[in-house]
Amino acid sequence: MGDPADCFAAGQAAVFVDEILVSPMNARTAELAAQAAQGNPKVRILPPGDTGIYSAWNKLVNGCATSHIAFHGIDDLVRPSAEIGTAVAQLLPDDLLVCSIQFATPQGVETAVYHHRETVPPALSLGRLANPACPEVCWPLALVRQAGGLDESFRIAGDADLWFRVRPLARRIDTEAVLLTMLDGGASASARHARTVWLENRRIARARQQSVPLSNRLLAGGFLNGRYLLYRLGGAKFADTATDALRRLAGKPPRYSLIHAGQ
Repeated sequence: MGDPADCFAAGQAAVFVDEILVSPMNARTAELAAQAAQGNPKVRILPPGDTGIYSAWNKLVNGCATSHIAFHGIDDLVRPSAEIGTAVAQLLPDDLLVCSIQFATPQGVETAVYHHRETVPPALSLGRLANPACPEVCWPLALVRQAGGLDESFRIAGDADLWFRVRPLARRIDTEAVLLTMLDGGASASARHARTVWLENRRIARARQQSVPLSNRLLAGGFLNGRYLLYRLGGAKFADTATDALRRLAGKPPRYSLIHAGQ
């Protein structure tokens, strides 16, 4: 799942996609982007990010010439359906579109999951603030620029930070149409990032003066820091495999070890 070649092909075929901007973060993506750009005016290659993924996304924000933008990573597969095209065509410049997504699991692609996370009680969110995952969102470009773009000091939670800065400026529009398929347990969910996720979400919560119940903080901190400790002991693959072993004991499907499939 998430092969960039599939994303390029799907984006090129979608009538409502004006352009595909690529800021390559590795040689493989750069190679595929160069191949996709041959003879296709939709594909434009920008310089790679200077300081990571949010630096790359800011290059897209500054180089884009359309009303709305969607940020997709290497483990996201675009699903440009007619329903999504209809929803995008009706957007006004200040509209923020929250879409459905699908998850790629060992059992195949799950049914579309539609998130109403703004109404999720903090006690159910493991301490994570109530915001959609970035790949669920089609962002109004003018408001992203007005909010100052992505904060490049973040490594993992920059999309969550952007949501809380853009959301008050925009009119939220929801659709059950599927925007893309995500790899369940993608690279950003790796154990090597677990402590960073915890720290950065705490930083966002403090900046927004949001309080999260103590039980939540303990649960989230214990889970994320426990995975990080496993990572320090045996590496990311060991930590993610061990976490999934515990998930199986609890009757849950594997998630994090999917990151390492094929390695």
